[in-house]
Amino acid sequence: MDTLTMVEEAIANPGQEFATTCGRVHYKDGRLRWVHTQHTFAIDHYNLRHRWRRVPEQVDFMVALKAYNNGETIVCKWLEGEYSYSRKCNKYMGIVDDNKRAITASEILEGEWYIEEERYGHFNDD
Repeated sequence: MDTLTMVEEAIANPGQEFATTCGRVHYKDGRLRWVHTQHTFAIDHYNLRHRWRRVPEQVDFMVALKAYNNGETIVCKWLEGEYSYSRKCNKYMGIVDDNKRAITASEILEGEWYIEEERYGHFNDD
């Protein structure tokens, strides 16, 4: 989404984070702020060129599993990696990521799970 659309959505959904290649912002205390520094976000010629995406909220593994079963793409952030699971493969094959690597018990128990709203790639800017 473009910057102005992101600003409208951020104001309508306080606390929701939006990301681009240069960081994340959210609307807090009446201001749009960068998440990591809490500095006020300024709309200028540089920031207007960015493409933004809504950062998905973390969900419980069972919620993610139900979404996966319904054909949605889920993502696990675990250790230093992000693993995307979609039902591109045969649904009777088991749960494998986009690299055909089987899900592990550690990912299930220790990972942070998300449901992708839009497929931009693994949380990257388009």
